[in-house]
Amino acid sequence: MSSRRNLLETRLKDQKEACENIFNQLHFECCEPEYRLNVDCYYLKIDDLGEPRITDLAKYLADMLTQYVHSLAVIVEAYESKNPRDFQRLSRDAVRLLVSKSKQGDLGEFILWMMKEGILQVPKVITKHGHKTNTNMQNFGSDGVHASFDHQNNELILYIGESKLRSNIKQSVTAALSSIYDHFGVKNGKRVVDQDIYLLDQFAMNDINDEKLVAALKDFAKPDSKVRANTKYTICVFTGYDSKTTAQLKNIPFSKMEDHIKTLCLGEVQSLANHIKTEFSLSPINKYRVVWFMLPFSNIKEFETTFVAETRGEYL
Repeated sequence: MSSRRNLLETRLKDQKEACENIFNQLHFECCEPEYRLNVDCYYLKIDDLGEPRITDLAKYLADMLTQYVHSLAVIVEAYESKNPRDFQRLSRDAVRLLVSKSKQGDLGEFILWMMKEGILQVPKVITKHGHKTNTNMQNFGSDGVHASFDHQNNELILYIGESKLRSNIKQSVTAALSSIYDHFGVKNGKRVVDQDIYLLDQFAMNDINDEKLVAALKDFAKPDSKVRANTKYTICVFTGYDSKTTAQLKNIPFSKMEDHIKTLCLGEVQSLANHIKTEFSLSPINKYRVVWFMLPFSNIKEFETTFVAETRGEYL
């Protein structure tokens, strides 16, 4: 039991430490109590050479690739087999899937997973199988569902995610809201999210110390679940975009970079946050609690190229 518990606890600790080392939060006012919307902007820290930590982010994600793509149950099964080929297979399958996803511009899902566990500290323990084609890869994208338990109100809270990593932030916002509505829209008289099949990652469940959370998750996963109707959802959104401000860093003296980011990015993200608030207020999902992460890049394509190279052990 202790070795299994260490897997999930260690991952949450690693995710938190990585987020603290790689990201800085840009503090600004952007919340909409009426619609339960909160927008948080992070930016990449600057390394000793005066460059945003793009490579550090790519390396970390490459190191966490297998844990992202595969459930803990699959990873532990490979470990207990003591067959090196099983580990190689997991790694190969993960690289193949992520490289495929990178071609589709879906790497933002990976960063959202990192932020949900590292910043919100909510573990991924259940999988939503709505349109899944490979059940061995249970944690990819919005299929990977994170969970917590509200003891004060005695409610299960599930965190459903959506991400867009595109050059144009406004297009990303519109596309993200559209995708979220697909999850929470109504079909045949019921919400789509309530009609999906949910599978528990039993090894992750064994790592949870909260007995009420475990009991609620087990009940939720049943077809005749009694808690599903009362389950609360938090929608987590990640939008990465190309930022004109971040792209100008190469022309700024190292000693002034941090102040430059805070000053110029503040105006940029405040405008974007207001755009998100406007779009969200008009959306049919505005009754749900939403945590929206923004991350500016100097060049998204450069990040994607660096990440794929890291997963393959290549040098740029």
